[in-house]
Amino acid sequence: MSRIDPPARQPVFNRFPAVLVWLAAAIAAVTAGQLFGPPQAEDWLLRAGAIVTGAQPPRPLGEAAPYILHVFLHGGVLHLLMNLAALAAFGPPVAESFGRGLRGTTGFLVFFFICAAGGAAGQVIAAGGEPGIAVGASSALSGVLAAAGYARGGWGGAARMAAPWLLINIVLAVSAAAFPIPVAWAAHIGGLIAGLLLFPPLLMIFGARSRAGRDVSSPGLD
Repeated sequence: MSRIDPPARQPVFNRFPAVLVWLAAAIAAVTAGQLFGPPQAEDWLLRAGAIVTGAQPPRPLGEAAPYILHVFLHGGVLHLLMNLAALAAFGPPVAESFGRGLRGTTGFLVFFFICAAGGAAGQVIAAGGEPGIAVGASSALSGVLAAAGYARGGWGGAARMAAPWLLINIVLAVSAAAFPIPVAWAAHIGGLIAGLLLFPPLLMIFGARSRAGRDVSSPGLD
């Protein structure tokens, strides 16, 4: 009997979607400039990209830019590492759902930044004019988390992934009324809602194949 050798193992980065590698590198590079660059660089980056509620600082890139650019800024190294870990954990099934190549990369980035904008809008609405500042990629990653559940198990999978994160942020919101907590729970909820609502239609727009034999135009209702 002849022996059949197993297929050669591919390097892990050959299997990891390139869009996630480049996005993580961009986020890390800008955050490094913010945290370790000169004070003038940090000041410019925060004025350009941070979500600021209440009185607005001068915005060098315009009033709309922070809705997207806040994902490239973080409150510290641990904050950055936590979000990069979340991108590595939840990003692959979402990026693979859109497919590789230019069309898939565009689809994933459009989805990611729409979730970021949804999170920023949630933060602004919840603040109600009270002064505050928020930065970090967790707004967009909340939407990616929900999409990862959908990619693996349709609406049922999305609900199983999203419900615990939604509950945690509701608890944070209630707790913040008595004990102010430096967590942008409203940005998390806004990004999560955007991800739940927009992932399926964006898959159809960008022509992704279904996951696990599902047609994305008719997801399972498990």
